[in-house]
Amino acid sequence: MTIFKRILRLLHKKKKKKYLLNPPKLRKDVLNIKVIEDVYFQVYWKVLEHGKGPAVILYVNRKEVLKFDCFGKDKGHFHIEGYKLNGSNENRIYFQQESAFDQIEWTVQELKTNYLFYLSKSNKKYIRELKIDQNDLERALVSVRSKMIEFLTDIPELARI
Repeated sequence: MTIFKRILRLLHKKKKKKYLLNPPKLRKDVLNIKVIEDVYFQVYWKVLEHGKGPAVILYVNRKEVLKFDCFGKDKGHFHIEGYKLNGSNENRIYFQQESAFDQIEWTVQELKTNYLFYLSKSNKKYIRELKIDQNDLERALVSVRSKMIEFLTDIPELARI
């Protein structure tokens, strides 16, 4: 490869938003769903020691604000950026819903109706002040729900969670 081509390649890479192209290695089959400029959902499935299943993250300006891990009974939970339970280091809030499907349904409804509450918990002013048009949010959430349900039905190891 010529030096000129290498320089062009490096310049081209810098222009791309790496966080959209290179999600962490834990994540499989990532789908990025734009809500508005610099706000998007990242839907993926993952397998960890403490659970497996579909997950979704709400990013604002590259900052992970909310993460929902729909791992099924006793394992499904979510995280709110900057929030710790009762002053502890624990930041997992466990779902009351038992099945991963019900956790997905709750997540989508919760994001639709209470996203402003969660954003208000951020320690970043630009996140606390963010307003998203309800139509843009609901349009994106249709895709979020669809992809998360697809993971439950198409990935054999997730079928029983």
